[in-house]
Amino acid sequence: MNINSNYELKLALDHAGYDSKLVVEGGHNSKHGSAILPDALRWLWRDIRSPSSSPRRARHFLTNSVLDPDRDWELVSEGHKFTGGLAVDVTKCIFSDIANNRIHRIGLDSRVTVFKEGSGGPMG
Repeated sequence: MNINSNYELKLALDHAGYDSKLVVEGGHNSKHGSAILPDALRWLWRDIRSPSSSPRRARHFLTNSVLDPDRDWELVSEGHKFTGGLAVDVTKCIFSDIANNRIHRIGLDSRVTVFKEGSGGPMG
């Protein structure tokens, strides 16, 4: 994606009412990405402390399509050593517990079950 495409995408997101931010400085490489990652994560998650207490200023892709504004954060699962590889669809969430060699599934009822035991240390 060239620089003009980045500006066009920013204009389209603004026109659609999405809360977006475009940072253009440096090159498109891991050095630049590493330099702006902390600020990008702070910006992205700035309103996501509690869905029910965050005022909605603009449409935010997480608060509008993923999080329920009438519910607060809740712990769904614990006791894992090292998690990653999150995958989500409309019926479930799957994540890996790499160190424990398992893949877990979270259903619509928020129940966590082992999806695959002895999974070979899945990542990503």
